[in-house]
Amino acid sequence: MKKINARIYGNHLATDRGIEIHDNPRYVTFTYYGIPLWCFDYQSGSPGLMSIIGALEDCWSYGSSRKMPEPLNHTVSLEREMRRSGLLGFYTDFEINIARSLYSHSVPLWPLRAKYSHGCYSGAFITNCTELRALSIQEPLVKMTICAGCVSAKTRKRVDALPKWFMEAVDGKQTLQKGLKLERLKSRPEDAYRQSTMILMADIDHNKHTNYKTYIRKCYEALQTALTIKEAAQLNTEQNAQKIDSDRYSEKAKASEASGHKQVLPRWLTSDIMRQGVKTLRVKFIKESQAGEEVSVHVWQEDGKPFWVFFTLERQTPPGSNQILFEMSLEFFELQPNL
Repeated sequence: MKKINARIYGNHLATDRGIEIHDNPRYVTFTYYGIPLWCFDYQSGSPGLMSIIGALEDCWSYGSSRKMPEPLNHTVSLEREMRRSGLLGFYTDFEINIARSLYSHSVPLWPLRAKYSHGCYSGAFITNCTELRALSIQEPLVKMTICAGCVSAKTRKRVDALPKWFMEAVDGKQTLQKGLKLERLKSRPEDAYRQSTMILMADIDHNKHTNYKTYIRKCYEALQTALTIKEAAQLNTEQNAQKIDSDRYSEKAKASEASGHKQVLPRWLTSDIMRQGVKTLRVKFIKESQAGEEVSVHVWQEDGKPFWVFFTLERQTPPGSNQILFEMSLEFFELQPNL
C-alpha cells in the first residue's frame, strides 16, 4: 500500500494545494483537481455513480493519510498506525448523499474543494466523512460517510475495543454526534430479478477480501441489465417496426425461469429516471467473500417507493440456504418538469 500511495499521490494530489489540517475538531481540507471528462456518462452528461465513488475514495485516501502537524506524530485518521499495530478496518456501513447540483451542467466540477473528517468512534467502530464542494457553492455536492469495524489482522475477528492510544488521540475531536449504523433491508421478494456472477481475482483488495466497490458495481450492473431487458421488451412491443430480440440480453433470466424462478423486473424505474442521477446510496456489509465464489445479485422495488431500488448479493449455497453478503439501496432523483 505504501508504494501504491507514493505512485498515486506523487502525481496529482501531493502538491498539497491549499491544504489545511485541523486537530480539534479533526479534519483536513484541500483542493482536488476535480472529476475528469472520462467520468461523465454520455447519455446524461453527468458523472456516473462509480466515477463519483472513485473520486470520493481518492480524496478519502489522500486526506486520511496526511500527517498531523508537530508535535503530533501520526496521520489524521491513524489508519496507518492501526495497521502497524496489527489492526484492520472492515467496512460495515456506507452511505453517499448527493445534491442535485452535482448533475447540473452549470456547476463546474473542476477544481473542487475536498474535506476529510474524523466523525466519531464507539466501541470498536469508527465513522469518518468525505465531502466534495464546488468552489462557488457552500453546501457539499456529495458526502460519503463510512463506518468501519476494527478487526485483528491475524484472526480477522472484531476486537472488543479500539486501542487506548487511538482513543486518547481523537477524544473530543469528533465532527459527528453518533456513528453510521444502517437498518437491515426487509426480506427480499422471491420473484426479485436475479443475476449470477463470480468473484474474480481482480476483485480482491489489500485486505484479502472482495473490495467494497465490486459489490456496488455488480449490483449497479445487474440493475442496468434488468432495465435494458425491460425497455428493450417494451420497445419491441410498442413499436414493432424493428424486431428486437430482447432474449439475447436475458439468457440467464430465461435459465432461471426454466428452473422455476419467476423474475420480476423493476416496476417503476425507467432509464429517464436513472438519467436524473443517484440521490442516495446506502450499503450494509455483512459477510466477506473470496475469489472463485459464485454469487447472485437480487434486484427489486417496493410499493410506494418508485424512486428506490433494493439489492442483495448472496453466496450461492444449497437451495434454501443462500447467505446474504451485502445489502444495498439506491434512491434516484425524481423527474423534473420541463421548464
